[in-house]
Amino acid sequence: MLLALWGTIQQLVFGKTFGDNPAPDAFLVGFLIVTVILCYLLIATSLKTIIDSENVFIKFGFLKRQIRMNKIKSVSIIDYGFVGGWGYRMSKEYGTIYSVSGSKGLYLVLQNGGKLVVGTQNIDELQRFIDKNMKDFNHLQAN
Repeated sequence: MLLALWGTIQQLVFGKTFGDNPAPDAFLVGFLIVTVILCYLLIATSLKTIIDSENVFIKFGFLKRQIRMNKIKSVSIIDYGFVGGWGYRMSKEYGTIYSVSGSKGLYLVLQNGGKLVVGTQNIDELQRFIDKNMKDFNHLQAN
C-alpha cells in the first residue's frame, strides 16, 4: 500500500514520473483505491464461529457456512501450523481452513469425506465445550 501511495503522490502531487515506464494518472489513482480497499478488508475481516446442539456456524468476512451436526463424522482440536498464511485456505491434509491468526483450530471431518479447520484463540473454552457436549451425539467421535 505504501508503494502505491508513494507512487501516486510522486506522480500527481510532485509531477515526477514514477518508474521508467510510468502508468497513466487514472491507473495510479485506481490502483491506490483498490489497494486501500483490500488492506481495509484484510484488517476488518473477522472469524466468528457459533456451535450449538444442531449446527456449526462459520462466518468469515463475507463467507458464511453452516454445518449440521449429523453431517460431522469426527471432531478434534489440532495445531495445523501456518499452512501458507492466514485467511481462507485449502490444504490437502486439512481441507478448507478458515483462520485469522494463530495455528490452532477445530478440525472437522465430515460424513462425506470433506475436512475443514476453523481457527480459534479460545482453545480451552472449545475443549470444554467438546468434552461436555459432543458426547451427546452418538455419531461424533471426539479424537
